[in-house]
Parts: sequence; structure tokens; C-alpha cells
Amino acid sequence: MDHLQQWVEWDKAGVSRSEIARRANKSPNKITRELLGAGQCKKAGGRKPTYDRTRWRELYDHGCADLEIARQTGCNHTTVMHWRRSSGLPANNAGGRVGTIDYETVLSLYNSGHTDKAIAERLGCSSHSIWVWRKKQSLQSNSRKSA
Repeated sequence: MDHLQQWVEWDKAGVSRSEIARRANKSPNKITRELLGAGQCKKAGGRKPTYDRTRWRELYDHGCADLEIARQTGCNHTTVMHWRRSSGLPANNAGGRVGTIDYETVLSLYNSGHTDKAIAERLGCSSHSIWVWRKKQSLQSNSRKSA
């Protein structure tokens, strides 16, 4: 029996991809790729999530940027961006920058012991922006310096 046929039988029998990989001495990704390539299985992960695109449009029409729409609806901002682009809608912000960050406030919050994530949530920006600022200032992460 061909190895792929054996993998297909195991997959149909409900054997996990990890277990098939262990039995075949291959990586789970290799097993999935070969099964997908042969048209023998669906991609792992189950059903796609459903999104409230009507709510996205309402928020977009009110001037919200992709990131704000994502925050308010509990999804990833790239998902919103792909929806917006496929709908032929321009971005509601200039080059991804919604506003400027008050770095005096960032420093004050940092010195008070707030994490990058907490500072970002408080100021309405990304934690990556705070991380970049902190690295430029040669400052440690507050979540790690409590030793």
C-alpha cells in the first residue's frame, strides 16, 4: 500500500495528524501538505469564523480605522483590512497612523510599572509602537524587570 493511501485511511479513521506524523516519522505539516496536495483532506482548523461585516461597515462609515474596527468587534485588524480592500474602500487613516503618541505620558506610565500592552491600551496605540519606543530608550520590559 502506498504511504499516502495509508495516511488517507488513518486520517479518515480519525487518527490525528500528529499521530500520523509520528507513525510515518514525518512532521505534521508534511502530512497535511501531502494530504492537501492529493486532495484527500480539508485543511486543519475546522470552520472559518463568522464576522459581522455589517457592524464593520457601520464603524467604517463612522470614520474608524481598521485597528479600531478590529478592537471593537474582537477580530484581527488584518482581517478587517482584507475585507475593506476587497470591498474597494480606502483606509480611514493616513498611512496607518491614527494620531501621535504622547511620549511623556508613555514614560510616566512606564515609570509607574505599566507593561507595553497596558500602556498601548491606555493610549489607543499598538503595543509594538510602545516596544519600539522602549527599545530606542534602552529600557527593559516592565513585565521582566520585577526580579
